[in-house]
Amino acid sequence: MKIVFTPNQTRQLLAWAANYVRFEVDEGILPSGVRIIVELAPPFGSLADAQYGEARLELGEVEVER
Repeated sequence: MKIVFTPNQTRQLLAWAANYVRFEVDEGILPSGVRIIVELAPPFGSLADAQYGEARLELGEVEVER
């Protein structure tokens, strides 16, 4: 299975995650990364969110390829 993000979703995700990674690196902490959550809900589509601790970024609908 392959999750496909749009170019805009990719830019949004990388910019959002960079803030957390930069903070951790500046503090001398090994970067923990972010969690990507994909909800598969046919026939309604698939939605993705990114999560870092309690912070959440809604990415919206994504394409899921088999």
